[in-house]
Amino acid sequence: MIEIKELRIGNYVWPKNDSGRESKIGTIFAIDRYLVSVNDNNNPYDYHLLEPIQITEDILSKCNFVKQESGDTVIYYNPLMELDANFHLKVVGYNIEVKYLHQLQNLYFDLTGKELEVKM
Repeated sequence: MIEIKELRIGNYVWPKNDSGRESKIGTIFAIDRYLVSVNDNNNPYDYHLLEPIQITEDILSKCNFVKQESGDTVIYYNPLMELDANFHLKVVGYNIEVKYLHQLQNLYFDLTGKELEVKM
């Protein structure tokens, strides 16, 4: 489950219906109190029915991150951001774990003022 305060227009999420069946992964295009509308899905969802998309190497490649290895060190590099092998963003004085795609999208926007391009 994702907290409503973490969501913003353009975030990728994985909605599930009341019976627990999964729908199509899509981007949020409207948020109204506790209801969230997701592209490629028919009806708005209660935000409790939205699942986050786990960060993986495949997801990072869809976000134009390139894996760079040097000895034992692995970095996922995007021209404006780097994550380590455990998907942590290291910024001066901070070590931020990024577990889900919507978190990466939000951090990217907060740090750069630009939307993260995702090719799902």
